[in-house]
Amino acid sequence: MYMVFAELCNESCFPYLKPYCSLTALNNIELASFLRWYVAVEFYDHGYTKRFYCTHELLEENMMKLQAGPDGEDGFKLWQSLVRQTELTAQLCSIMRDVRNVRGNTQQGFLKPFCLFYVVQMVSLMDRLLKLENLDLHLTPYKVLATGQDEGMLEFIPSRSLAQILSEHRSITSYLQKFHPDDRGPFGITATCLETFIKSCAGYSVITYILGIGDRHLDNLLLRDDGRVFHVDFGFILGRDPKPFPPPMKLCKEMVEAMGGAESQYYTRFKSYCCEAYNILRKSSNLILNLFHLMAGSNIPDIASDPEKGILKLQEKFRLDLDDEAAIHFFQDLINESVSALFPQMVETIHRWAQYWR
Repeated sequence: MYMVFAELCNESCFPYLKPYCSLTALNNIELASFLRWYVAVEFYDHGYTKRFYCTHELLEENMMKLQAGPDGEDGFKLWQSLVRQTELTAQLCSIMRDVRNVRGNTQQGFLKPFCLFYVVQMVSLMDRLLKLENLDLHLTPYKVLATGQDEGMLEFIPSRSLAQILSEHRSITSYLQKFHPDDRGPFGITATCLETFIKSCAGYSVITYILGIGDRHLDNLLLRDDGRVFHVDFGFILGRDPKPFPPPMKLCKEMVEAMGGAESQYYTRFKSYCCEAYNILRKSSNLILNLFHLMAGSNIPDIASDPEKGILKLQEKFRLDLDDEAAIHFFQDLINESVSALFPQMVETIHRWAQYWR
């Protein structure tokens, strides 16, 4: 989105941007806040600093001219409220650095906020595309806001990692029984909760496969109390993965067991949702590929390193050479390959031990 916005913010678009900025600031301070942050973050990209600085000045100039609204706040007060956000985030970042120094920085790397923002936006887009076809897979596209090159904020979603859940409850089913018990329901939980779990597993399986999300392990797969599974930590995309021989998608045996095992009707339903979602997203492949193409000049490492190769990798995931029926068989094979892969299970065990000894 940042790079798309950069292309729109050239001088020929300034006359059209002025009324937009004014209306945004006057009618919706939340949108004005997001717009200002989107612009401010791009100051760090030297190729676009001048352009975005001009846009920032334009936004400030138009907002300062606004007359007082029904709540009595004029443009000056609105702008000052946005400026104070910068002061607040600076204080929060200072506190976080102090906490990191006290705890010791064991993190080997981090994902730049605007990269995370882009991936989450793609998840949100795919979620909307699926819902347009009346397929709600109960995804959790949480909100992300970059406030600097190496800092940002994200929405907190109450949840626990699958690693923690399995450590304390031994199984996903036992954990869900704690919140949604039903003696008459499948596996002792409500049918609604199980269906939510199955759908969300299917949705993220398809999306992480298409986007080539790497470094999948049980610590970055989270589970909400209502049964929704969702992924975090998108530091590797388009097939890049720090672990050797990664499976096409992350499907651990504990997830399959929570669906009743590989022979159960619920696991069959999971595969059906996966194939349906895959074919729906294949229909919108041009839209998704064009958005990636617009990001070719961005500073997202996995895209910027070789844009053409990255786009080709993404295009291959859609298997546009197959019809819908063949695509279903293709994706079912991917699911079987992911579930039966032994090497990722060994890597997961090593990861757990590494987390334990940190």
